[in-house]
Amino acid sequence: MENLDQKIKEFGDYILQTPEFIEFKKAAEKLEKDKDAMLAIQDVQDRAEAIYTSEESDSEVSDEQRQGLNEAQAKMMANEICMEYFKKEDIAITAASKICDSLSEVTGIPFADGSNCDCDDCGSDCDCCE
Repeated sequence: MENLDQKIKEFGDYILQTPEFIEFKKAAEKLEKDKDAMLAIQDVQDRAEAIYTSEESDSEVSDEQRQGLNEAQAKMMANEICMEYFKKEDIAITAASKICDSLSEVTGIPFADGSNCDCDDCGSDCDCCE
């Protein structure tokens, strides 16, 4: 088992050295250093969470709340650093999916197919089931 653990670590290290993951890491580092970008993302997350909480407690979501979220999303999407990060993230996720598909094909074992998904929305467009 120790040999397997070592090979898994080596494989993970190899994957992290691919261009897709290197570019994603650079974009993440750039994002973390940009206060405006981080604040824009946090504002969207906070506003979305407030709306979600209201909906879960059967409270009415105001037009002002929805408008605030829309404005925060527009501001985030106008931020080049945020958009670069999201683009590089999508590329890395696609690469990871291809890696899992290849592993599944070689081994005959389904990797990352959502079978271990524990979300309540399995089968929908949730991130973990894609």
